[in-house]
Amino acid sequence: MPSKILFRIEGKEKENDELIKEIVVSDEEISARESLLTLAAKNDIAISNFCNGRGKCGRCKIIINFDEQGKLDINKELLSKVLKPEKILKGYILACLAFPKNNTNIEVIVPSESIESKYEVLSGKAVKITDREISGDAGVAIDIGTTTVATYLVDLSNNGVVASEGSYNGQVRFGADVMTRMNYIIENKTGDEALQNAIGATINIHLKNLSERKKFQKISKIVVSGNTVMTYLFLKKNPLEIRDGAYNNPNFKRAYTVKGRDVRLKYGAEDADVYCVPGLGNYVGGDITSDIIISEIFKEDKICLVIDVGTNGEVALGNKEWLAVCATSAGPAFEGGEVRCGMRAMKGAIDRLKIENQGRDVIYRVIGGEFNKPEGICGSGLIILIAELMRNGLIDANGKFNRKSAEKTERLRKSKYYEEQGQEIYEYVVVYGNETEGKEDISSLRSHISEASSDITINEKDLENLKYTKAAIFSGVMTLLRNTGVKFDEINKIFIAGGFGNFIDLESAILVGLFPDVEREKYKFIGNGSLDGAYRQLIDENARKTAENIASNVTYVDLSRDGNFVDEYSAALYFPHSRLDLFPTWKNFEGMRGTNEIEISDNKEIKEIKEKEKEETKEIKIAEVSKEAKEIKISEDKERQTKILKESKMFRIEGFKIEGDELEIEM
Repeated sequence: MPSKILFRIEGKEKENDELIKEIVVSDEEISARESLLTLAAKNDIAISNFCNGRGKCGRCKIIINFDEQGKLDINKELLSKVLKPEKILKGYILACLAFPKNNTNIEVIVPSESIESKYEVLSGKAVKITDREISGDAGVAIDIGTTTVATYLVDLSNNGVVASEGSYNGQVRFGADVMTRMNYIIENKTGDEALQNAIGATINIHLKNLSERKKFQKISKIVVSGNTVMTYLFLKKNPLEIRDGAYNNPNFKRAYTVKGRDVRLKYGAEDADVYCVPGLGNYVGGDITSDIIISEIFKEDKICLVIDVGTNGEVALGNKEWLAVCATSAGPAFEGGEVRCGMRAMKGAIDRLKIENQGRDVIYRVIGGEFNKPEGICGSGLIILIAELMRNGLIDANGKFNRKSAEKTERLRKSKYYEEQGQEIYEYVVVYGNETEGKEDISSLRSHISEASSDITINEKDLENLKYTKAAIFSGVMTLLRNTGVKFDEINKIFIAGGFGNFIDLESAILVGLFPDVEREKYKFIGNGSLDGAYRQLIDENARKTAENIASNVTYVDLSRDGNFVDEYSAALYFPHSRLDLFPTWKNFEGMRGTNEIEISDNKEIKEIKEKEKEETKEIKIAEVSKEAKEIKISEDKERQTKILKESKMFRIEGFKIEGDELEIEM
């Protein structure tokens, strides 16, 4: 007898907004030990997951009544290592660790935190979204990223963008990057079909949502932009050709056109002509082609550089006379993956912060305003966090915490999670548990739960993953420069593409070693160039011809066959880099800090004053503070925090300009 599972999916937008979906599980699926995560994905229920269903990331949380959990085969040993005790006590389990048994009828609650989140689609100045109805046929532009997927809905009668959708790529549960996904295909007989179905389901969810928001007769044209592996999987082609074939295989540079039904598109897109932007090499896809279209470096007299910051980091260099490109597997660390506190740039994410008083105090801002408690840190916030740890001397060039700093601040401590596994890994507390989203839910359990269980922290393993990501991108840039003989001072403009966050602190990105340390006025931010480039090619046939011409004439540098890349990557595995002459800003900062430390240590008077202050502090007894005094203190702190954040060097991504952040600061 088939098993039935009733999924109750909590709404993210409104309270009490719930979607109910019942699925039937076959005996074959039970025999194959398909998890609740896999079964949900097969039925277009988008539960978040970053670890290929291995029970490591903890993102696929679901809730099942304790009495019902016996109907499932659950890996409780692994579950207890990933989920916090208070969650397990409330009936939480991980969907990837739960397998239905025969004759199972069970109800599963999918909390809003576990739903693959929508996010605000980042567009450049080339595209403005106007909320209006469609008068004729619709067109769709799609950016298929390794981690995320973004979509524009276009009114073809006037070429205006009327709506957008954004979410995680459903393939993330099969691997964080393109290489692990190809390995999944090798290790699983139906792996290619599973990945193809996942991206098809993700796009269909976008089309369904858009069709419900905007009424249109049909979708007549679609343009898809993405890296080569993503494009192959979308087209239901085997991506192992990319790994095993010649890097200059002409198939990689083809502009494929198919019908929507051929790639299982629905919701009015069945008869649409689907055009895939041509790639430039085996690992450099149509996304960087689109970036080149939007940046227009192919029109420039002087040499320009394009850096697409994403899971599959891609780089283009050149001008109207020549173009060279390369790609590097950077990983999803800046897009919410492989970092325990990481998340997308969405409501509840910390996107700005500042560390003060030798690491004792952290000032931060949460997306959504002061009434939204922090849940994690988005990519732009993580870059700032690393830079702040560097500026305050809390980490060394290897990304290891300065153990002596633990004497100055309680925020730096050994990680209990790793200590239980026999590893000495240090972590830094960015936000204590009583300030986070989950703390109010566990007040009744306080005596049974460690205060550290809800803290938002960054540990040395996280820093290592972030270091790998930034090193991959920067070493790709360096290898391309090395192969072309171009020097930094010969580059006229640097275009930064990629939508991993609405804001980026340019100074911090340079300080950690992600971007070159050159004149700041050279930098131009174009947002999601892949999506905007797809839109440009949707409405302009000439843009398509330009893309195909670029694909025919570009020079592809295959980093997997380039010995220079290994050297450059090894050199970049430091914050900011092993060659400090490439980062004069940090070199000068360290020099000034070293001078100041010598002056302080040599000044006997200052030392005596500091000792006296310490003794006086010890003698002060803690007194109760009146309600009025507390209110004054909060007001003063808020003014100080607002002043610091307003004066910080944040830049908004707005087309080809870097404009000062003019958003109202909400603390």
